[in-house]
Amino acid sequence: DGECVIYLRASSPLDPEVARPFLKVTPDKVEKVIWDDSYSALKITGKWKPGDNVVVQLKEGVLAGNGTKLAKTYQTVLVIPEPEPFLRVDNDAQRLVITPEYGLRVPVTGVNVKSVEFSLWRLYDNNIPVEMASEYWDPVQFNDRFSKFSGRMEVDLMEPRNQAFHKAVDLADLVKDKHLRGLYLLRINGVPMEAKDPNTYWYVGGEDKIILITDLAPVAFKTEDSLKVWVNSLSGGKAVPGATVTAYSISNQVVAQGRTNAEGLITFQPENPGPW
Repeated sequence: DGECVIYLRASSPLDPEVARPFLKVTPDKVEKVIWDDSYSALKITGKWKPGDNVVVQLKEGVLAGNGTKLAKTYQTVLVIPEPEPFLRVDNDAQRLVITPEYGLRVPVTGVNVKSVEFSLWRLYDNNIPVEMASEYWDPVQFNDRFSKFSGRMEVDLMEPRNQAFHKAVDLADLVKDKHLRGLYLLRINGVPMEAKDPNTYWYVGGEDKIILITDLAPVAFKTEDSLKVWVNSLSGGKAVPGATVTAYSISNQVVAQGRTNAEGLITFQPENPGPW
């Protein structure tokens, strides 16, 4: 995002406020100087760009935390490198919810990536309880055993070199019917800008995300002998009457099923619910 970090290592900790008058950086685009214990270094943050020649000088006489002084001025010249290509879904959650009412857009962020390849698998409805009950999420198992391959597409990003980007990519070409709800596995891979030969390039990213395409937002409240479920619309924020709600056991058996009332509410009270 336009920030660059330079680490100036030292054998003894330096107080940034003490060291700052002795520190000279050319060109002077310094925004912040702190001491970073993890690197045992002064962390110098600034607005330098890839390709900039930067001269860093720490003058003699600066006092370290242990009381010693720098006996001789230290100077180094460095060239700011280009950032390594990277790509990821711009969301830390393992599962994303997308409402088709506002388009099937997925946020991505990265740098020095010329295109993104999207691959999509749709989980069969009868396997959704198995996936949701699993403590260990295995994307290979998801797309090989429990789902159907939906398609693959590559999107040219046309983003400037060395500038981080944040954008939304529409998956409409992969999900042909925008009203087709369901649970999907989305895999993204990025093609770096340096990849000129399609037979030799490598991918960056390689991230898997669970994508739930729906406009329904259920909220469940479970007691020992009952289950209350409210269903609202994501796009409108209103109760959804007549929505079909199905409760499954941990072994993928239907425990209860019904439709919501006019307030979008349904209450289940089975005789022997068990774990559900």
